[in-house]
Amino acid sequence: MKKRKISRRLFVGVLAIGFGLLLGILPACGGNFTPKSVINKLRILGIRADRPEICPFGSTACPEETYAQSVSVALLAADETGIVTDGLFPGGPFLKDGYQVEWGRCQYSDRIGQVEEPDCTQDVNARFAEHQPLLVIPGPEILAELVRIYGDLLGDINFSTFSPGESQDIVSQFGVEYVSQLLGAAVVSENDRDWGIKRIRLSVAERSKINLNPELTEVTINGIPIVPAGETQMAITPAESYRIGWKFPDSSWQEYISKTAGGEETRKEMLSLAVYATAGNFVDKDSNDDTEVNLWMQVEKENEIYWKAPAEIPADGWEATLVFKLMDFRGGCDWKWTKIRLP
Repeated sequence: MKKRKISRRLFVGVLAIGFGLLLGILPACGGNFTPKSVINKLRILGIRADRPEICPFGSTACPEETYAQSVSVALLAADETGIVTDGLFPGGPFLKDGYQVEWGRCQYSDRIGQVEEPDCTQDVNARFAEHQPLLVIPGPEILAELVRIYGDLLGDINFSTFSPGESQDIVSQFGVEYVSQLLGAAVVSENDRDWGIKRIRLSVAERSKINLNPELTEVTINGIPIVPAGETQMAITPAESYRIGWKFPDSSWQEYISKTAGGEETRKEMLSLAVYATAGNFVDKDSNDDTEVNLWMQVEKENEIYWKAPAEIPADGWEATLVFKLMDFRGGCDWKWTKIRLP
């Protein structure tokens, strides 16, 4: 087989991916929320691809069981009233009346540094026609974007005749298992707007090494399992702390091969839990101490995390929305949310 020569700049460009995107989403408003776990305005909380890494080159050219004819991308957003859109909502995507979703193809890539206007949903020429919180992108369209973004680096590669051997040749020559495209998402209300960026990673890794989403199977509050995307019935006392528990299968701790200058290294997936609430706050211990836990908590060991109810709860009705998002550091995530409502 004739080996294709690929510019070494591709290797450098891919390794130059910003660490700010390691969690798979670049929120628009960064550090403007105090504390970061409080939802007091419109915010995008998650963007999830059903397959964080895909091979779009065709069933005969991709490693076994890695070819994807399309990728589905779901959006999760909330404001002070609760969840306003959820692409993973049971029974079908949810979009609250008065809100709109916009999707855009970013006209820049990871290998380009700071750009003047990173919110690519603002460009009407780059927008998708779809305005629902679940976007399905066909594989050929993903491949066309790959050629548009990296065509100057890929030289004479003809993707219509791409073979698994040539895919693996890229890996062995440069130690690179993927390149990325950026997808923009925005949620808009009459008076507010927030946006984020999701990486779509194009992989030639074997099935056993390709990144999968972690699975958040259960969340509990003081041992009571929450009702996902519904109402969890429980008694709440003002200013009292309630322990948060969570479960996920061992398969979420994926092992993968990291290619370094010194060779290959087997690593175990790092997982973090992000927590958000429209009322109350999250603390790191059951006490009167209001020390806020980090927005993203590594869950490599047993953590003690508590949600502390507000000091004052109206007697004539009250509710809070709590959101939990499990993430790996290669672009995968899963989320659950619930409402706690008092009559």
